[in-house]
Amino acid sequence: MTNGYYSVIIPVYNQSEAIFKKCLQSIYSTRYPFLEVIVVNDGSASHQAVVKQFSCQIVNLPEHRGSSFARNTGAKKAQYARLVFVDSDVVICENYFQKLNEFFDQRSDYCCVSATPVFDNYDSNLISQYYNLRFAYYFSRMGEPAHTVLSSCLAIKKDCFFSVSGFDQRVPSSFADDIILGWRLDSKEYRLAFDSQMSFRHLKTVTFFGLARNLFLHSYYYAKYFLIYRFSKSPYLPSVVNREAAWNAALMAMLITVFFLPLAGFYKLLLTLIFLLLILINYRRFLRLVSLKKNSLSLGFSVVVILFEILTLLCGSIFGISKALINRVMHKEEEEPK
Repeated sequence: MTNGYYSVIIPVYNQSEAIFKKCLQSIYSTRYPFLEVIVVNDGSASHQAVVKQFSCQIVNLPEHRGSSFARNTGAKKAQYARLVFVDSDVVICENYFQKLNEFFDQRSDYCCVSATPVFDNYDSNLISQYYNLRFAYYFSRMGEPAHTVLSSCLAIKKDCFFSVSGFDQRVPSSFADDIILGWRLDSKEYRLAFDSQMSFRHLKTVTFFGLARNLFLHSYYYAKYFLIYRFSKSPYLPSVVNREAAWNAALMAMLITVFFLPLAGFYKLLLTLIFLLLILINYRRFLRLVSLKKNSLSLGFSVVVILFEILTLLCGSIFGISKALINRVMHKEEEEPK
């Protein structure tokens, strides 16, 4: 097939019809002629009415299997040599496919490229604004060579994708699935990239409970499968770890430990302030961004959520490590579902 042809795969599960429609509109409004769009309905009862407004293929899964399974299913249905994975709450930029062509023409040795999220202040909910700003900030700092991908908006050569068996289907929903795919690709020495000229908006509404759940499960699956891959001597061994997250978790662990040390109140207060200061220094660029961006976030609110974020990530990591060690002791191996 001609290199400029793309199979766009959109997994959807219980998504707002209004947001899902914006996602599809953004793809079709590019007026790029060489596309097939495959919507994988992951066990939802709705979405049929929205899909019928566009010339999409639809694959209906009989039950909810998670986004990794849905993406892999869509990839197997794709007829073109380049796959584009787009989340159902993502709006891509108008020149996305032109930029994709330019990227692959200029960097034919790369196997994939992730688009970069831009902050969208579309939701007045402070937790949503924090989440979307952190999300945009984190991925905007990805340099090269990249060691991970962003499945929210990812273009990848189909042969590379299937050479690593696609997404790990043991990881449900969208918790660390793209990180683990990055491990798989990186272990094969494929070249990965992020491109700021390809941008997208993430129309994600997040509650406080949703933020806590997302952070906990993200770190849980990251830690768990990092060790499982190591223990099983998987061919997809991760070559790098998220050093920034590990450093923040270590600081939070030391901060918590201070409260249990047999020290005088003054020294406990002093150590607490030191560890808090080190954490905030690590987040200084993000806090500067909070003060510059047009949003409703205050620095005080952001600092509180940052500390909650690190504490939740630490708890998720502890549970993930514990689960991997229990599996190791009990000689249990988790097979990928077919």
